[in-house]
Amino acid sequence: MICKDCGENKPIESFSKNCTYSSGHRNQCKQCENLYQRKYYREFPEKMKEKRRRWRKKNKEKIKCHNTLNAAILRGEIERAKTCTVCGAEGRIHGHHEDYSKPFIVKWLCYKCHRFEHKNRRQYGNKKPAKN
Repeated sequence: MICKDCGENKPIESFSKNCTYSSGHRNQCKQCENLYQRKYYREFPEKMKEKRRRWRKKNKEKIKCHNTLNAAILRGEIERAKTCTVCGAEGRIHGHHEDYSKPFIVKWLCYKCHRFEHKNRRQYGNKKPAKN
C-alpha cells in the first residue's frame, strides 16, 4: 500500500486500521501519522490543552479510580500482575476496570487484550456478545 504523505510502498501492517476507508486502513502510514500528530500538538498546544481539560472534566471517576489503584501499587498493597490474564503475554500489563467505582477489582491485560476489551465495550456496551 502506498502512503499518501511519504509516497513509499509499505506492507499493510504499516497502516492503522480504519473501517471508514474502503481498504480498511488509513492511507497514511503509522510513521507519517505519528509525525503529523506531533506537529499538530506543537502547533496547537492550547487546543490540545483544552481537549485534555474537557476529557478530565468528563472522566473524573476514571481518573480517581486509576489514581487509587496506582497509589495502592506504589504502597505495595496490590501487586501488578506480570502476565496478561487472557493471553499470558509478559511485559507492560494494564489494570482494566469493568467498574470504575471499584478501583481494586481489575483484570490484568496486555496492551493488545486491553484494546480489544475496550473495543468490545464500545461495540456491545457493558453487555457481552451472545455466544453461538
